[in-house]
Amino acid sequence: MKIIKVNILTFFMLISMISCKVLSNKENVKENKITDSIDNDTIELIQYKNIYNEIYHDEIFKKNIKTVLCKTLNQQLSIPMINLNSEDKLLISFDDLGKEKKEYYLKIIHCNSNWSKSDLDVSEYISGFTNEPIIDYEFSFNTVQQYTHYKIEFPNDNIRPLISGNYILQIYEEENGIIAQKRFMILDSKVNIETNVRKATLAENRHTKHEVDLIIRHPNLLINDPFNDIKVTIKQNNLEHSQINNLKPLFVKNNELVYDYEDDNTFWGNNEFRNFDITSLRYFSERIKNITYKENNNHVFLFPDQKRSFDNYTIKPDINGKFIIKSKEGWDSNIEADYA
Repeated sequence: MKIIKVNILTFFMLISMISCKVLSNKENVKENKITDSIDNDTIELIQYKNIYNEIYHDEIFKKNIKTVLCKTLNQQLSIPMINLNSEDKLLISFDDLGKEKKEYYLKIIHCNSNWSKSDLDVSEYISGFTNEPIIDYEFSFNTVQQYTHYKIEFPNDNIRPLISGNYILQIYEEENGIIAQKRFMILDSKVNIETNVRKATLAENRHTKHEVDLIIRHPNLLINDPFNDIKVTIKQNNLEHSQINNLKPLFVKNNELVYDYEDDNTFWGNNEFRNFDITSLRYFSERIKNITYKENNNHVFLFPDQKRSFDNYTIKPDINGKFIIKSKEGWDSNIEADYA
């Protein structure tokens, strides 16, 4: 089981895109009227608090930016997680629809356990440049939708992390600001975690929920206050909306913290995902009803799938809502796979 200070990830992982709330024009006007009567020092304090209370999520801010990925190098379905001071690397990539090359930069922000900005200076968690230009790009080839594919590896010779923790990476353009951001984690293993995923303990949940019990063993780490110093997060498929936060140990033993709940650590069981394959836009695979070209775009239509409500229980391996970029009609899927 992989660990990172305070985060525990279970099951297969799925990146979840959650949009942030923004102020409407009316709210902005109201805010300006209020701040007109406040002195400058107070305004600076409010701005400071807003910056450090913002919770960062995976998000795309521009309509022309697509397929923003952050994954372990050479592992398509991996979660964005690497070990500190290792040879591990993340690959960050995205497509900009259109055929004009633009100047994009990479910025790294260190976060607290709740994904808000930490109070560390950049020099305390990053070695090298704080704003790294993304210079590796290619234009799409033989595609209906033209796009420019950008990518960058992290860490690299110009920028490296100094400490472990939660991080947010931001891709931005000097003229238009931030275009996208993604979460990632850097591990520095200090404890061992033993997990047990099983049917729920309570009889009424036995056939509908999964239970995740765990034991944290820390023989080489002194924990003075295990109820406040250790923050536990359990995620199902790496989803944010259903995660379980801030579990406290039920038992504290010698070098062991035991989290053996009956209900607080359970998740509803999920259905298997339905899949479809459009690695070829010329030939119909299973579940593909029709593929047409209209209004300068490829359009794919699926067959309605049959209901499985009353079928016998079956297990069909899936990738939990993720996708793989691949084109059977090209050599390099990064620039020859088309949008549909």
